Amino acid sequence: MNYKLVFPTYRNRWQFVKGVLHKYRPVDGFRRVLHIGCGEGDYDPILAQHSAEVQSCDINADDVAFARALNADLTHVHYAVQDALKLPYADQTFDLVFCLEVIEHVGAPQKLMAEIARLVTPGGLVVMTFPQQGFPITYDPINLLLSIFGRRRYIPLGAYGYGHDYLIDVRQYKAWAATRKLTLIEERPLTSYLASVVELYWPSLLQKFLKPNAGNHTTAGEARRVGLRPSRREPWLAYATDALNTTDSLLFSWTGHSVNTGMVLRKEEDAG
Repeated sequence: MNYKLVFPTYRNRWQFVKGVLHKYRPVDGFRRVLHIGCGEGDYDPILAQHSAEVQSCDINADDVAFARALNADLTHVHYAVQDALKLPYADQTFDLVFCLEVIEHVGAPQKLMAEIARLVTPGGLVVMTFPQQGFPITYDPINLLLSIFGRRRYIPLGAYGYGHDYLIDVRQYKAWAATRKLTLIEERPLTSYLASVVELYWPSLLQKFLKPNAGNHTTAGEARRVGLRPSRREPWLAYATDALNTTDSLLFSWTGHSVNTGMVLRKEEDAG
């Protein structure tokens, strides 16, 4: 089963993706979709339902190989090992670009935004999620206190686990998007004070020991782990997670403090 769907932060991203695709899908579906940073291919079956063609890529060769095997029945989903900052596709090729939890890993976030803007067609959509700087104290009190006291070094757990070298400033992100003629049409905070306390440190610690490519980087230099991998089956406990996330959103979404943020952007029609 896809054990990730039990975790509130991942489940929120999953539901965000499903909602966005349902809301913005053209009548005949998307023509060509690019999925940057596909990881283990979890989201590709959802993308495939709404698209004629999906190009799905990641910098980690082992993850791409697993995703290809997991989704072997999806003949219109094509996998490749690619660097998100140097993608080989032609300008204005895709009417939808997906990039979930990638921008915090690449080391040059503005360059990634420029590459995405280059690849999406005028009028096309960009869907992104990322861990934000304004995370709830219930998610990572240690690193939040370190930031308050001006420390620039953080413990590699919680908000700075999962290979996160830095977090994204939402206002800065919006400026990067505007510079690239990407207009914000929807912003969604994902996981606030209540649901995030469930993931207080232990998931990021567990990942270090159980998940292949725990740092979400290239294969090179990664020590072999137990190798816990997901399937495409949805666990029944995910519905309990939905109830927790719904309560969390009703109580705390107004605060603006969330573990992750989901963004939907549209490239301006006259943008080059």
